[in-house]
Parts: sequence; C-alpha cells; structure tokens
Amino acid sequence: MKAFLKDRLGHDRYYALVGLWHRIIGKKSRKPLRWESYADHPEFDPALKDMLVNCGTGGVSDYWKELTDKNVEQLIQCGFGNFKQTVALNYFTFIEFLNPNHPQVKFLESHLSQEDIALAKSLAATSPKHAFFPLEQSRFYNYATYLFWRYLLIEGAGDILEKVGEPGLGNPLAVAIGPKLFSQDLANSILEYQSITRHGSGFGSVLEIGAGYGRNAHLLLSLHPDLKYIIVDIPPALYISQRYLSEIFRNKTIFRYRNFLDFEQIRKEFLAADVIFLTPGQMEQLDDKSVDLCLAVDCLHEMRPERIREYFDTITRISGGLYFKCRKETKIPFDNIVLTEKDYPLPAGWKKIYSKECRVQVNFFEALYRGNGDSALFRK
Repeated sequence: MKAFLKDRLGHDRYYALVGLWHRIIGKKSRKPLRWESYADHPEFDPALKDMLVNCGTGGVSDYWKELTDKNVEQLIQCGFGNFKQTVALNYFTFIEFLNPNHPQVKFLESHLSQEDIALAKSLAATSPKHAFFPLEQSRFYNYATYLFWRYLLIEGAGDILEKVGEPGLGNPLAVAIGPKLFSQDLANSILEYQSITRHGSGFGSVLEIGAGYGRNAHLLLSLHPDLKYIIVDIPPALYISQRYLSEIFRNKTIFRYRNFLDFEQIRKEFLAADVIFLTPGQMEQLDDKSVDLCLAVDCLHEMRPERIREYFDTITRISGGLYFKCRKETKIPFDNIVLTEKDYPLPAGWKKIYSKECRVQVNFFEALYRGNGDSALFRK
C-alpha cells in the first residue's frame, strides 16, 4: 500500500499527507502503537531493536514512554531520511513557530529592524515548500527562520554561520543562505554555544544528556574537530543521533552503543573514540572528573524529580561543569508533576555562573554551573 500511494501521489504529496496524519490525527485521536508492534517490520533496523530491548524504560516518565512509541512509529512509517520533519518535531524543533503570535516570533520581530523583517518576508515568499507542510505553513515557518538568521548576525554569530551549515541529511526544515542550509535547530545550537563559551572554551570533552538527533554535537564537533563527544540518551533518540552523526563525521572514530555490563570491558575503545553513544545507566560507570562539560538541553524538565537528582549526582561526580536549558515551568504529561527552576538543585560545592531567561525562547531559562576544582571549561 505504501509503494502504491507513493506511486499515485508522488513523493512530496505522499509525505505531506503522512506528515499531516502524524501531526494531527495520529497526535490527537489515538495513542501510538507500542514499539513492539513494529518488531517484525522490514524497515525496523536491528540496531534500534537492540537498543529498545536492552535499555528498558526504568526511571523514564510515562510521558516519554508514550513519546518513545510515537517516535518509533514515525521513524518506521516516514523513514530515517525524513526524521527532521517528523521525529525531530518532538525534540526542540518548535512547530509552534507556525503561529504568528508565538512569543518566539514576537521576540525576533521586536529585536529586528523593519528592513530585516521585510527582507525575511521577501525571502520566505520565494522559498520552497517543505514536504510535510502545506505551502502557506512552509512559507511562514521559513519567514521565522529568516528572522532567526538576521538576529544571529546581530548577535555576532556571522563567523559561525560562515563555517557551519545545516546538513541535508534527515530532510531538514531549512532555508538557503548562500551555498549553505540554515535551520532553526542550527540557530538554537548557536545561541546555546554562545551562552556556554562566553565564560571559556577550553573544554576538550563534552557529555550531552538527551541530545535529540545530535544538533548540538554537530555544531560543536564542526567548530572543535578535536573534541571528544559523549551522547547519553534513550532510544530511539540514541539510535537516530548515532546514525546521523556517524554518517556526517565519517572520519571520526565512533563508539556505537552496545550492551556492556562492565566499563573495563570497553575502556580501551572508549578512550580511543571521538564520538561515543551510551545509555543513562552506562553513564553512571564513567570515571570521576572524566568530562569537562555536561550539557542538558530541553530534557531535564521531562523527567521525574528523583531522576533529576540522580542525574545531578552523577554530573557532579564526573564533570567539571554543567550547562542546562529548561522551560521556566513544565507540567509533565501523565505524571501530573510541575517543575520550576527550584527543582534543579545546585550541586553542593558548585558555583552558579548564571541563570537567566533565554534569548528567543523566552519561556525557557538557561543556567551554567562550575564544578569543584580546576575545570577546562573556564579556561580562555
């Protein structure tokens, strides 16, 4: 049936309909099928199945258990080649940007000149339609993306934009800026990078919790080729980031996820690898002070309080610093838990460098903590 519909409708119309179904009907009218329902599907990658079977759901909120099923369903139905217009919308790609009254759109418009706004509208009017969105929605989303680009130039990110573009892998919601693609995901990563590096950029190793598909890893590894990057996540996000970054950075040594029980079994390979993929349980086996910086962007506020405390305890032990970004207030669906900034405790002996409202995402705050002792993070 899938092949028949593709043939009759054509690639763009088929995926536009599939995307609309997942975003509207599949989102509101029913729960997604349990991921086990796809275990025998011909497009179910054995690597993903291995992660799902071995990682389990211990400590994961009910909200993320259901979102895991939804993400697997979208990945199977729409393919890895389209994940930036499907699964990524469940991470940090704000589909709310289709609303002209959204605070992020209003923020950008209020911080730009009328000439910048007119330019963004002009560029968006001739920009291509995205496969999973109708033309009008595509153009408005692109308008907001061009606004973001102009804002970054004002914020001093021109040198980064010259070096890095949005990879085409995953069919991104992107616009063309000269020879490069530019996306809101790339823009958000640049904002976060600026917030981190204003206080030093001497770090040689980064561990990111809840990395999504790897947007921050892509930016940091592009700007710092010698950086050691560890991603800690649950599937299918762990699977997507592993496949995505492995294809982009083919010249790097990759430690792919495996179900090891003792860190000593893999220590030599771990130390030799440039990019590493672990589960939360495996993160707990890392050595003390083995990482310069931990990142946690748009993930802690989706966890139960006891899980947040467990992460903070591990971060305090293994890392020299922590940057995290959360909603100012979050109600976790299904768990009936409300989280605010006070629910993210400053580790004992650590120093809070700042905690402030985010640029553009004004309903978020970002914070940077410095750990005990010398930390490469804060060396200029």
